[in-house]
Amino acid sequence: MVYGTSAQQRWVAHCRLFFAWWHDFSARYVTALCATKEATESNCIISKPAAHRLDELLVNAPLMTGSEYLTVDVLLALWDELDAAFRVEVEESKKHFRIS
Repeated sequence: MVYGTSAQQRWVAHCRLFFAWWHDFSARYVTALCATKEATESNCIISKPAAHRLDELLVNAPLMTGSEYLTVDVLLALWDELDAAFRVEVEESKKHFRIS
């Protein structure tokens, strides 16, 4: 079953690239959140990444289904969705979010 193992290893390697890329994108949101002084406020504004930073991400995006549709505008929309999801989770938890 050497062929199966080899194919599986290639798939795992590809998935690592894919997930690492999305992790990097998400980590940028968390970094921006932590850099926001008024992050404890529910109406605080999380800085969006500059377009040239997102262009750098796009250039380094691994091959993945739908990658041809990735644009700066799409990443900014996903950024807004991350922000909205974060705010919903904080609100539903009924706990205060605090940067330490």
